[in-house]
Amino acid sequence: MRKNIRKLLASEVVSNYRIHKDTGISQATLSDYATGKSDLGNMKLNIAEKLNDYYIKKEEENKMKFEELKERVADNIVLTAEGGIYYADVVEENSDEDRLAQANNIKDLHQQLKGFGQIKRDN
Repeated sequence: MRKNIRKLLASEVVSNYRIHKDTGISQATLSDYATGKSDLGNMKLNIAEKLNDYYIKKEEENKMKFEELKERVADNIVLTAEGGIYYADVVEENSDEDRLAQANNIKDLHQQLKGFGQIKRDN
């Protein structure tokens, strides 16, 4: 749980404002935990549960979006996710692989692939 909360509060993809709006936890509280002003070990259980549940929900949303994107890309593009970073590789017929794009979130990867003309259809 603590690891998930740390990842969430350090995220460049989800702002403290967005977390606040979605969970009802004050921005000041989130900021205190994110900056280390308040110790995660002393976090109230209800706040920890909300943040952990929110992190899990966001991870599931990203996985679903990633699977949807996989269905939309050109046949010679291989998408992978590793350590919270998304990769798009072009695989040529001779099986050489070149990195096409790398992004910290699925939305940015989608935009990059769209810009490269590698999206078959964009719903």
